Amino acid sequence: MKKFLFIVFASLMSLAAQAQTISIATARTRDTGTVVTVSGIVTNGLELGGIRYFQDKTGGLAAFGGVDAVKRGDSILITGKLTYFRNLLQLQPVSSVQVISSNHPLPIPRVLTFGQIADSLESQLVTFQDVRFRETGNFAGNVNYNIQIGAVTTPSIQVRVGTTVTTLVGTLIPTTDVTVIGILSQFCATPATGCTTGFQTLLRDTADIKFKGIALTEGLTATNITTSSFTVNWQTSLTGTTVINYGTTPALGQTANVVGTRTAHAVTLTGLSPATIYYVQGESAANGTIAKTAVTPFVTTSTSTGEMRVYFNRSVDTTFRVGNARPIGTTGGRLVSELIGKIAAATSTIDVAMYTSGDVSIVTALKQAAARGVRVRYITDRASNNTPFTDTTGLGFSFVRSTNQSLMHNKFFIIDANSANNAWVWGGATNNSTGQLYTDPNNAIFIQDQALARVFTVEFEEMWGSTTARPNAANAKYGIDKTKNTPRNLTIGGKKVEVYFSPTDGTTAAIVNEIDSAQTDLQFALLIHTANETGTAIFNAYRRNVKTRGIVDKDTATTGDEFFYLTSRGVPIRLYTDGTIFHHKYCIVDATNAASNPTLLTGSHNWSGAAETRNDENLLVIHDAAIANIYLQEFEARWKEMARVGVKEAKIDGFDAIIFPNPASEMTHVAIKNDVSRDVSITLLNAVGQPLETRILRNVSSDTTLNYPLSNLPSGQYFMSFMVDGKLMTKGFQVVK
Repeated sequence: MKKFLFIVFASLMSLAAQAQTISIATARTRDTGTVVTVSGIVTNGLELGGIRYFQDKTGGLAAFGGVDAVKRGDSILITGKLTYFRNLLQLQPVSSVQVISSNHPLPIPRVLTFGQIADSLESQLVTFQDVRFRETGNFAGNVNYNIQIGAVTTPSIQVRVGTTVTTLVGTLIPTTDVTVIGILSQFCATPATGCTTGFQTLLRDTADIKFKGIALTEGLTATNITTSSFTVNWQTSLTGTTVINYGTTPALGQTANVVGTRTAHAVTLTGLSPATIYYVQGESAANGTIAKTAVTPFVTTSTSTGEMRVYFNRSVDTTFRVGNARPIGTTGGRLVSELIGKIAAATSTIDVAMYTSGDVSIVTALKQAAARGVRVRYITDRASNNTPFTDTTGLGFSFVRSTNQSLMHNKFFIIDANSANNAWVWGGATNNSTGQLYTDPNNAIFIQDQALARVFTVEFEEMWGSTTARPNAANAKYGIDKTKNTPRNLTIGGKKVEVYFSPTDGTTAAIVNEIDSAQTDLQFALLIHTANETGTAIFNAYRRNVKTRGIVDKDTATTGDEFFYLTSRGVPIRLYTDGTIFHHKYCIVDATNAASNPTLLTGSHNWSGAAETRNDENLLVIHDAAIANIYLQEFEARWKEMARVGVKEAKIDGFDAIIFPNPASEMTHVAIKNDVSRDVSITLLNAVGQPLETRILRNVSSDTTLNYPLSNLPSGQYFMSFMVDGKLMTKGFQVVK
């Protein structure tokens, strides 16, 4: 009888809930803060993260949080509070969600023109026809892309690809007209002051882009690169012909083709010269339409030695050395001596792109090289400090400042680029100022490779404005005016090396890609970290149990959200607090896992939005276990120096602590989880590791919660360190007033 009554009661409750259900169109007219119950068909799944969009016959709505189990095609009954997030109306929080049935066909997308976009269509599936993407290259995650229909452009709608749309990230942006299907959403960065570009169409997978005639589905890549040949590859949506146009200039001039038709196209070019840049365009035709790839540069392998010489201006921890992996020098003097030696040995050319300079001995060496007939060209930032160049009349070589309002932030030398045996490239993070060379923690790497030297020369001459000794300001391009004109992939001494120049090459996406590849360990040493994409990638690596550690400069860490974002989530990061500028910009992936792909990333590129979108920067990605190990030795030495401030230094068996709320304003609490009786020492520290308060708990034998008033603390980052049984655990939290 009780079971029968329960069933009747449950049925009545279900009917009552259904009686309260209103249409989505009606719900959208209710005031914010109102709790509503609606139903509809879900139009996305995990590919858009923790948000779900759903529709009934009257409209669309979004729900955020508590809906991860809901998938595309589910019919749901959902109750939640109407709220706005960045102009998007959504249910948040969701108090209940019920999947009524699954595998329903999705609503037919509404075909729109730009002029028909309206709030009433928000959260619905829509279609735009005859769309042309205004950007080129490959799709990246968390990026908006501008589109146009025919000749009509608009700032009011963009296509967005999220990081979790894994089937699209890394694929080619269409270069021909396509039909785009997606969910019409909104994101306004400043809702209080209004937005004119808040609408965006969210793509869910590759099926949301539909081609008409033959089109590229994968852009041009090169494989099997040797000193005299390489194979170029691309793919098309339809079976088509295979033709390659190529040459040593962007004008091309030579043609090669393969008999027959196919969708996967491959042409091997032979009889090429070593260390030479070739420009290539693939072309396929089918059904009266033609698809062409972008003109893409590739470089053949050189006959150089490929020797790589690493320098730091601080000591390294040799206990982490593997085999013979070691830096050539660990002092500023050794680094400067090597650079001056390379300048003195130059016989033909020296090109320098250096943000700031101050070491007179290096400039003197350049003057001496110019005096003996070496062509010297020098670019620096328009506003940086270059004391040796206060008077340029007696240099004997051309010296120019950038014309870009953003930074010419490169730090590289190119020596004898046209010599297979003498070509050297200096890269890394080190400027030529005395502080950077001798005081601030820094790294530099010399690479003996003519192909790499010629790649860097293309970048240099784009800023120089000419290929001669004299600069041409009328042709010079910096920052956003530059083009994507340098080869990316090289083989140097048997090592895979990638080269990226900002802001044209998607450098941040390349960094994220390497972080995402980490299997066992990840270390990063950074002056600046404000890029959300890299912060998210680091946290994702940490969550998948990659051993993750970072060191960040103490003065710049608090200027961006990524330090707070990561430390508040448990990622171990130490602030460098020895009074100098922690100037590194390197990352090491899987250095302790030779079976994986040990990789080093280094260069001038700070992990910031300015470096990605405006500044002139460079990044080297070197896939080599020995180089990764050398940088790991440097990282471990700096990590030990800053041993006081960190997060989760050691796992303490049977002990844990949770700080809540985090962030906090006037009061936070520390919940201690403890399995056995022991003493616990708790120290409150500021952002640079200075102790503010210590509490000692004797014979703690059970769970305990402590209150910490915060009224006397200003906003900022803080830490709680817990000393238990001789082991240290540190956790970060934020104070926000």
